[in-house]
Amino acid sequence: MTHRITRIVGNRRIAPIVDGIDFADDAEDDTPDYRSAFPPSAWLIDAANAGEIAKLRSVVADRKRHAIVIARAPAEWREATSNLTRLLLGSREELRVVRRDGSPELLDSVLAFLGHCHVVLTAKPDDEIPEVYKRLALVEIDAGRITAEHVDALIRDRWPGSGARWSADRDVVSIPSHHLSTAFYQAATPGEIVEILDVIRRHDVAEKSPAKGEGEEKSDLDRASENYWTEQPKKEKQKPEPEPAKRVVDEKMKRAIAQIEVQRPASPVLDDLAGYGAAASWASDLALDIAAFRVGEIGWQDVDQGCLLVGPPGTGKTLFARAAAATTGLPLIATSYAQWQSAGTGHMGDVVRSIRTIFAAAEQNAPCILFIDEIDAIRGRGTDERDDGWWTAIVTCLLECLDGISRIEGIVTIGACNHADKLDPALVRSGRLDRRFEISLPDEPALLRILAHHAPDVSPTDLEPIATALAGTISGADVARMTREAKRAARRGKRAMTGSDVMAAALPAETRSREIVWRTAVHEAGHVVAFLVGGHVPDALSLVSGGGMSGHVRGLGSRDGEGRLGDLEARVLPMLAGRAAEDAILGEPSAGAFADLEHASTILGRVESAFGLGGYLTPGGHDRVSVEGRIRRIYGDALMLVVRHRGSIVELARLAVERRVLSRSVLEQFGRERGII
Repeated sequence: MTHRITRIVGNRRIAPIVDGIDFADDAEDDTPDYRSAFPPSAWLIDAANAGEIAKLRSVVADRKRHAIVIARAPAEWREATSNLTRLLLGSREELRVVRRDGSPELLDSVLAFLGHCHVVLTAKPDDEIPEVYKRLALVEIDAGRITAEHVDALIRDRWPGSGARWSADRDVVSIPSHHLSTAFYQAATPGEIVEILDVIRRHDVAEKSPAKGEGEEKSDLDRASENYWTEQPKKEKQKPEPEPAKRVVDEKMKRAIAQIEVQRPASPVLDDLAGYGAAASWASDLALDIAAFRVGEIGWQDVDQGCLLVGPPGTGKTLFARAAAATTGLPLIATSYAQWQSAGTGHMGDVVRSIRTIFAAAEQNAPCILFIDEIDAIRGRGTDERDDGWWTAIVTCLLECLDGISRIEGIVTIGACNHADKLDPALVRSGRLDRRFEISLPDEPALLRILAHHAPDVSPTDLEPIATALAGTISGADVARMTREAKRAARRGKRAMTGSDVMAAALPAETRSREIVWRTAVHEAGHVVAFLVGGHVPDALSLVSGGGMSGHVRGLGSRDGEGRLGDLEARVLPMLAGRAAEDAILGEPSAGAFADLEHASTILGRVESAFGLGGYLTPGGHDRVSVEGRIRRIYGDALMLVVRHRGSIVELARLAVERRVLSRSVLEQFGRERGII
């Protein structure tokens, strides 16, 4: 039995255990509702194992227990079978480590993780399954059960009423699954399926066999080509074919390949970067797999062969590709549609040749990483009525090249785009760029690490307010620009760069009057102190204006509770404490508190109209008089809180004016030093 282990918990990868088991945590979105959503190869496996898969789906849907699954498949159908089990079980991220020593604690690992993970035991067609696994397994999925009748059903599903039939003499499982799927995708009619498969087969044979003169004796491979669609005993073992040869290129393409830049980045590595989340975990695991592949511990079919990065401009998708190359020790070839379009005259023939050249260069330099930037510049087929012929040709060429390198060992393809919804659906189908990672603007911890990377001589304490103020609003590219400006200012002053330089470049200069800034500080300090008195520490206090706000407290509405009336009123009180601080400390409130009043009124209105915690149990429009009475009572409590903690509010406001941004750690320290929390 082939041993491989994968353990998935949510979207995060956990440490490797042993090779031989697939672990997949439950997920709500990955299991398709209908078989028609599957690729053709997965459709056939599902149809041939309908009863077993129905049983498996019921367990996955129940979510109260996990299953052991035995998955059998010949080598050419192993990836299709693995992809189907991932779809059924909802696995998203993988980590594989090989162990070939037949360690006896394999069963213990299965039992240890079965309590919270699905387990998939993969096996070859002739492998003998130990009795203990047969007894424990819920189902056995076998790609070898596929027959001509199942292909007939798939044809009826894709071409209703055609009446076409698959010849019972043609063994479906002897055809590589990716060949079969490609034929179904590309065929316009059922009759074209066999024609496409025949062309693929003849092409493979031509590349793998020397030319034969007339009268020469035919090899086993020649005879296999002739008999590919003729009668052959079911499940008859074919002699192993030689490794696929490199693509034959003409002299013109050789010269073009020689001009392709092959980068060999040594830095940064992934550990130097922040903000990539699950994508960084995937690349770290890829590095482990590449190392195992290089020493022969695993085959290339066990290595993830690509992913898609999706995110706004400036989030470091190109930098990620460089870091992945540096971490894995692979050369990097970077390209884009703009590069293809600018080659030669820009006519379609030149664009197509550029695409083929870049993929041929990747093939010549394998193992390597091929990075395709701005791949969403290639419009999906059928989206542009005027130029659809152009885009159809480009997409078809790209798909052909992607499918070609999927059968060549050593090429990892990383695509990057800003808008994944613009991609042709075929690009992100299983076996192509099917693994997707969102690269968003960095949060506070990630932004602090990025700032520290670009400004290593500045104290993290000085950088923390910047990360707090700008988290989720700027990219790594913005940070690089700001630190360049800060370094320039320091050079002009003939001194070392400081946190003040970075702050000046990062945050806009204060242009408001002292009175407005002080009122804003008192208002926000009132929010924070009320929050601290209730035992909750806000994420940040900022006096930096922007986005229609003169200042804000992040985390104001994130209080826990059981949804009782007291919990809801306790949540509203800090919202009103800002206005109360203006009222009690500055003598009168301002109109700047209207958003707080609106939010508080919405919550208290739902108490009366929807939650059944007011004067009525039946839902309906709330009584404004009742809401007004409730909000005035809570506002009175907020005023009393401000009076009791007036000194702390004033002191915190002064600190906010001085620093402009106060992080969670600063607010927590402030509250503890003054005995508020």
